[in-house]
Amino acid sequence: MDKGKGKVSRTLSIYTIKCRLRRTPGPNGQSPYELMFGRSVRTQLHAMLYKPTISPPRRFPGTLQIREFHPGERVQVRTYNHPHHRWEFAVVTHRIGRLHYRVTTDQGASWTRHLDQMLAAPGVPQQ
Repeated sequence: MDKGKGKVSRTLSIYTIKCRLRRTPGPNGQSPYELMFGRSVRTQLHAMLYKPTISPPRRFPGTLQIREFHPGERVQVRTYNHPHHRWEFAVVTHRIGRLHYRVTTDQGASWTRHLDQMLAAPGVPQQ
């Protein structure tokens, strides 16, 4: 008997035993896998026969799905010029692409910023 074959068959049998244990229901009627993950075990047979259903993305109440700014809006923009001064107030000049904007700071500098580097500042008056 080849030593390599014995090791492969032993590994395969251990894998098979572990899969059976994960799928075997306990006294409460659910398998350990179902208790832990809230769904049944997906085996290789499931992968071959059943196509996964793609669920729509979950939307949480109170969260905005799309952020965008309009020209003339007051915003805070991330600055990288000063080590202790991280945010500056600015006004959106125009939109460059889907996620980038051109802004003009209160000091008169014109910067390009990504949407993630901007925060809305609606109640802050312009200086």
